[in-house]
Amino acid sequence: MKRRCALGALLLWALGGCGAITQQGVYEGLRTQQHIKDAGIQPPAQALPPYEQYKTERDKLLPAPLGQQQE
Repeated sequence: MKRRCALGALLLWALGGCGAITQQGVYEGLRTQQHIKDAGIQPPAQALPPYEQYKTERDKLLPAPLGQQQE
């Protein structure tokens, strides 16, 4: 029984880190990969913008949630 509790606690601890994955983290990881891949080459014309700029532009394109629509 003690072993089962220890295994359960270890599993909960390990899975707790899964919540640390955010949209911003994924986006910044892709941006970093693109930057590393393009190192030594002329900067690409379509480099990814910072996450805050990307989020602002994306939010402009998304429709407003129901109940918050502007007329």
